[in-house]
Amino acid sequence: MQLVFIGSGFVGTTTAAACASFGHDVLLYDINDARVASLSSRNRRTIDACLFENGLADLLIEHADHITFTTDYSIVERTLDTAEAIFICVPTPSREDGSTEMSYYESALKKLAGALVKRNSGKQKNRIVVINKSTVPVDTARFTQEQLDKAGVKNVGVVANPEFLVEGRAIEGNIHPSRIVVGATTSKDFAIMRRMYAHFQGNKDIPYIEVNPFEAAAGKLLANYLLFSRLMLCYDVMGRVSEQFNDVTFEAVRKIVCSDPRIGFWGFYDSIYAGGSCLEKDAKSLAHQLEVTKANTDLVRASIESNHRQLELFLARVKKSIAGGVKGNSIAVLGLAFKRDTNDIRNSAGPMVVEYLRSQGAAEVRVYDPGVDAASLAAYAKESSNKRTTVVPCKSAAEAMRGTQASVITTDWPEFAKLTSVFSKTVKAPYLIADGRRMIATDYTMLTKKGYTVLAVGSPLYRPTTK
Repeated sequence: MQLVFIGSGFVGTTTAAACASFGHDVLLYDINDARVASLSSRNRRTIDACLFENGLADLLIEHADHITFTTDYSIVERTLDTAEAIFICVPTPSREDGSTEMSYYESALKKLAGALVKRNSGKQKNRIVVINKSTVPVDTARFTQEQLDKAGVKNVGVVANPEFLVEGRAIEGNIHPSRIVVGATTSKDFAIMRRMYAHFQGNKDIPYIEVNPFEAAAGKLLANYLLFSRLMLCYDVMGRVSEQFNDVTFEAVRKIVCSDPRIGFWGFYDSIYAGGSCLEKDAKSLAHQLEVTKANTDLVRASIESNHRQLELFLARVKKSIAGGVKGNSIAVLGLAFKRDTNDIRNSAGPMVVEYLRSQGAAEVRVYDPGVDAASLAAYAKESSNKRTTVVPCKSAAEAMRGTQASVITTDWPEFAKLTSVFSKTVKAPYLIADGRRMIATDYTMLTKKGYTVLAVGSPLYRPTTK
């Protein structure tokens, strides 16, 4: 099948790459020249620097004959003559009030509608579906259909096909999805989607769920909210209990609670903040949409507040625990990406910690992240520095630590689980180690015996035990 993708971000590119690997012919359009050049470069390092996802570069290179990147919309217009599906994969960020910013979506839709009426020399003879892949408000399919009708588009269907991808594992999630959800209103459109997903038909391990587009959109928002709220239960209840009672260890309590098969282990990893571009954004969107209907959203709003409270409490503890305070000191921040296996720093704890330290008058903030390429790290450091605080990009954790009075671990990169030896070799006590991910939890007591102060989410303050 001929498929068109509008938007080459995380969702658009990873989904397009997977579709190309299934044998579909894919055209991916974006207005960003540099991004298109990088993703179509067939160079693994260049692709990873642009969008780091395990396996993405391999698929783009291996299936380059089935995927075309372009910034030329006239190529999109010509392709619509034979295309059967168009994925809209543009950003839908959150506004101040929690509502979804739909301007990118509306702009893409308006341009697409103008092109669709011209297909097949204006005859519009081929059936085509417009697929909402972006996370959008529940009622978006109705709006989309109205706009297409108003533009005179014929022989078209609107489909909601939400993604349930995990950053860092998006290629795996596309090739081995947990489920496929298709929201449509006509048998013709369901048939097109079944052919597109023929690769998964008959697979008993992958539920193929057909619903209407409003149910599909609601299901996506609710799934992300439930994941988000689970994290908040961990942070604000399990983590808080472990911080307040000296003889309670987070990992021990977690094992007791999560061994119950009704509960399970997902989400019960303490952290300073649930970042990324999806979970909190979708919780805000859900709350806003419910509030428009005059529904009570106390529980949803409480989850959002819990996330910010977690970060604020941790930063207050850091400020209180650094010898001499933050002002005038040099502090290392280990991790900018919101989680391991991605270079995505949107809505991430690392940059928030950097901003906090800068606001408190730190003389220097030394930053390191193994997943962020050197050029991007340098650009971030330059942009984040001001007259009072210098942000320094570093090539290793050890380099970041040198000359500092404290280190803050903000990302769960596997290499950070080995930081204990790096601390011992690089910085001398007295020194504050603030572990925002419990990456070195098994070594807290040992570090205090060496004179270090350890502050961690999910634990009381560990003071040095040496005299």
